[in-house]
Amino acid sequence: TATSPSQTAVAVTDGSGRFTFLSLGPDTYTFSASKATFNPTSLTGISVYAETIFVRLLLLTVIVAVLTVAGVAALLLWRRRLFVTPLGLWALLLAMPFPYIANEAGWIVAEVGRQPWIVYGLMKTQSAASPNVVSGETIFTLIGFVGMYFLLGVLFLLLTLREIAIGPAGEPATAR
Repeated sequence: TATSPSQTAVAVTDGSGRFTFLSLGPDTYTFSASKATFNPTSLTGISVYAETIFVRLLLLTVIVAVLTVAGVAALLLWRRRLFVTPLGLWALLLAMPFPYIANEAGWIVAEVGRQPWIVYGLMKTQSAASPNVVSGETIFTLIGFVGMYFLLGVLFLLLTLREIAIGPAGEPATAR
């Protein structure tokens, strides 16, 4: 039997004495075993974590890809071939979202691996909800952040378009 504050699961051994618990949620469990004519035994404080292997592999793959593209680009730049190598420029362009993907994957690994704890070993997620924060405050904060990032995006586009209009070497762009 596996017992935690969030769930209890029971498994029966097979002919070889092996057992499997399916669908145990992340938590800290006490495992106990008993059989007629044997003394019951138990293990306490066994932590079960969420599986994050796919996200870890994604994170590792993205990091290797970014380092590879950056290394090849640095080599091409050192040999003064970067700006005349279309494949290298395309690789740099297509690698732009990789840091964002790595950032999100790292965040997922941290959050999923930490569950069900807010403060590991001290405070569980279910105890962390604040009764003092109402839904209106959460929505207002969300709208504020979305608005701020929207304004930053518009400002970025305006400044980028202004620089494109100036053109290289400070000469205004002309229609041909």
